[in-house]
Amino acid sequence: MKAARSPLAVWFGTLAASLVGLVASMPGPTFGKDAGVAALYPPWWSQEEVLRSAGSAGDLIDTGGWSSVAILVFKDEDLPRRLRESGALMVMNARPFGCFTLR
Repeated sequence: MKAARSPLAVWFGTLAASLVGLVASMPGPTFGKDAGVAALYPPWWSQEEVLRSAGSAGDLIDTGGWSSVAILVFKDEDLPRRLRESGALMVMNARPFGCFTLR
């Protein structure tokens, strides 16, 4: 049986693969001492699960506008790795996104 592929499905798949490649190739964010770090967790996780995972990686200081965002204090260079290992999909500087920062 031959699977039919619509041009829209092919276009969407190509776009999704390109975006994943682009995000994966971006350099990691840089943070100043005591900066706020926003960690985006899967949106289907409960807020309790997000807070537990983020808290296990570092010093949790706030939540974001969505229940899947946790804000932490950047105290060491290893925090982004620990956040990703705890389940964070993306780690970014909190300031540009209007999240709580210490400065």
